Amino acid sequence: MFSDEDVRKIAILDLRLINCDRNEGNILVKKEKGKCKLIPIDHGLILPSVFEACTYDLIWMDWEHVEQPWTEEELEYLSKINPKEDVLKLTKYFKFRDVCLRNFRIA
Repeated sequence: MFSDEDVRKIAILDLRLINCDRNEGNILVKKEKGKCKLIPIDHGLILPSVFEACTYDLIWMDWEHVEQPWTEEELEYLSKINPKEDVLKLTKYFKFRDVCLRNFRIA
């Protein structure tokens, strides 16, 4: 029904931003050219000051899509993540508490 890549893109986004609220109500499904496209919404609980995510907070954790082999493109993207540079970019445009930025670097 959904592509493995769509699910893993949401997983990467949620893990990267420490999204603690990706439940079934926070993913839209759009039918596009006969296929279902996933669209993540509601990012109100990202970059928390504590790590308290549960499996029910990240609905995709139980989906078989995340257990499938990752593509070269996904692995390349992950290998290029630079948390220190990303923190600098974030602080240039937004104000976050230091503890939230620390958690972002760790994640």
